[in-house]
Amino acid sequence: MFHDILSSYDTTTTKSKEERPLMLDIGMNIGWFTLYSRAHGHDVAAFEPNPTMFLRVCESLEYNHWDIDNTIELWNYGLGITSGKFNLTTGNNPGGSSFHEERLAKKFRKKIEVEVVTLDSIAIQQGYLQRHISLMKVDVEGFENFVFQGGKTLLYNGNIDNIIMENSIQNNTIVGGMVDMLYDAGYRVKEIRTVNGDPYHEDWWSTFNPVLEERHTSYATNSKQTVVKPLESESDQIKFLSKATSNIWWVHKRFI
Repeated sequence: MFHDILSSYDTTTTKSKEERPLMLDIGMNIGWFTLYSRAHGHDVAAFEPNPTMFLRVCESLEYNHWDIDNTIELWNYGLGITSGKFNLTTGNNPGGSSFHEERLAKKFRKKIEVEVVTLDSIAIQQGYLQRHISLMKVDVEGFENFVFQGGKTLLYNGNIDNIIMENSIQNNTIVGGMVDMLYDAGYRVKEIRTVNGDPYHEDWWSTFNPVLEERHTSYATNSKQTVVKPLESESDQIKFLSKATSNIWWVHKRFI
């Protein structure tokens, strides 16, 4: 998916920073996707609160001589709905660190205090609202809904072409609210894949956007009433997303 998206942009003729497409890597880990995106000619802004992983990326940029060419911004922050200091729980695998401690095996849990900011605060500060954002990747171990809530201004701004997110949240209400917001902001489901990148029930992909449109229409109608009535029953599509960890590729509706 990354190759298909990144290689579709002509990065050979653009020269100024404002002209180059920008990729947002939220949950950078060791920086594989940051490096891959930069190798395709995209600028990158990457976020990772774990200091161990952050250091590894700094070393990789130095080895590639990308630490001085003004194409990659690294932020040693987590992203959430509010700013402040949060406890990040680490485990046996530093790449699986999470703000939800129950996701890690109890015997390996260690907590470190990290800084968390909102995506919108950085986007406004750095001028991302005026940039062409080719891709936003979000993989934050169950904290995705908080990232999106803290980045609503950027999401609704409409200058992000693609979003690839990992979803491992197992709660119908939270997942439903998260995908409803993305749909309302103009994004449509293009593909759903396993965490290994394999197509996940490909014959079912085309059913997701009609279901989200029905939810959107229902909520828009109900919002005019004194009491908002939820849908009578949760759709199979939302139930599926709440049970199966998957990677979802969203594309903005202007490309549909």
